[in-house]
Amino acid sequence: MGADEDLKFMKRCLELADKALGFTFPNPVVGCVIVYNGAIIGEGYHLKAGGPHAEVIAIGSVASRELLKSSVLYVNLEPCSHFGKTPPCADLVINSGIRKVVIGTKDTSGNVGGNGILKLKKAGCDVITGILEDECRWINRRFFTFHEKKRPYIILKWAQSADGFIDFIRDDRNIQKPAWITGEAERVLVHKWRCDEQVILAGARTIKMDNPRLNVREWTGDDPVFVLAHERTLLEQIGDHGSLQDLHEGEPVHTGHQPGVVLEVSVVFHLECPGLQGSLHRRASLLSARPVDIGGHEFVHATARHQHLDIEDARL
Repeated sequence: MGADEDLKFMKRCLELADKALGFTFPNPVVGCVIVYNGAIIGEGYHLKAGGPHAEVIAIGSVASRELLKSSVLYVNLEPCSHFGKTPPCADLVINSGIRKVVIGTKDTSGNVGGNGILKLKKAGCDVITGILEDECRWINRRFFTFHEKKRPYIILKWAQSADGFIDFIRDDRNIQKPAWITGEAERVLVHKWRCDEQVILAGARTIKMDNPRLNVREWTGDDPVFVLAHERTLLEQIGDHGSLQDLHEGEPVHTGHQPGVVLEVSVVFHLECPGLQGSLHRRASLLSARPVDIGGHEFVHATARHQHLDIEDARL
């Protein structure tokens, strides 16, 4: 098959993988298609951790097993080579008779780290890698960040007016409801973001002033775990939520809406970025001065935006 065909079928793998975004933690999202004579004869994607992997579902969906020997398997992430909750997918591919495998990107986790590709090649499979590699890494950016940088993938989200404001000036004597800047479409988008992530972190002052629910209501998906980041002096001032007082690190916290945990910090993030530092500092007033670099991708939708952060040496 030519390069155009490889791109077409890898895009289909990514479309399938995207269907499971937010449901496979701690596993990556993976889509797989089986192609015979330029046509897809089987496909599948990994649904949840502990369940069948994408390759298993795709191979199992092929009606005529005899066709596998003359088929090409496409997958956005290197097939696993180790025994976990399920057997190695590389072994399944080899035993199925498939002799050509096209892979979007290498799995850099410690359990695989290229061993799946090596196993396929040793078995005589023709292996092609690096097809839509950037896109394949992007869809699993959370997975790669965790395994390569040994930290969570972090997204900073905020809303601001066209002239750069994020809220009224509010203090303990002037507690009022937060100013809604975004519209209905942006709120739905934010709730989709929530169900895509494992954890949502907020500061104690945000909880005190806004009393947010921080769950998923405008989209279908699981609620993220709520983590409260606080400074002890600030936490002890909170009087509206008695269960938030006198907590210690690791203890459960209930805001009246969903359970979470307490993360006591002295430093979170202070972003040195033109046009953003002041707004972000006001939005999360417990941030301490610690400059970090911002890189990656910024997504802007109307007045709601979130920043994908590449934070090296961020301390929690």
